[in-house]
Amino acid sequence: DAKKGAEILEQGFVKFPQSQSILIGLINYYISSGDNADRLFVLIDEAKKNEPNNASLYYVEGNIYKELKNIDKAIESYYKCAEINPEYEFGFIGAGILYYEQAIELQEKASRTLSSHLRRHTQYQRTTLSRLTSLSISRISTTVSAATVLSMRQVTRSMTRL
Repeated sequence: DAKKGAEILEQGFVKFPQSQSILIGLINYYISSGDNADRLFVLIDEAKKNEPNNASLYYVEGNIYKELKNIDKAIESYYKCAEINPEYEFGFIGAGILYYEQAIELQEKASRTLSSHLRRHTQYQRTTLSRLTSLSISRISTTVSAATVLSMRQVTRSMTRL
């Protein structure tokens, strides 16, 4: 099982701390299991000490920070990856994907906020229109009533003259 394999790799790491293949095996285990992010960073730091110019280690580190929602550290790792080896495009890709995902999140948040404001504004408009309509109907009714009274008076005057 995977846990037993990780225990064997951990024992191998104690005996051979310079073995990059053991470190990579452990890193892969902790990434896939989602267990113990702190141990994962210790292992990545050890691997970076063994191979300080291995850009892929910084890329993996950036991905882990991204999963942990530590965006600043993820970007830092991606940029370090690109700095170490500009030909290894994954540092640029990692940063680009992260920025793209942030832009999508901001766009979705803006859309939700706009929709919410429009709903409130539409409700306000409906309420205002309803009030104005009621007020207008009331005024029309008053005007019609006044006109009716005036007309009735004129009719009454005309009839009294006859």
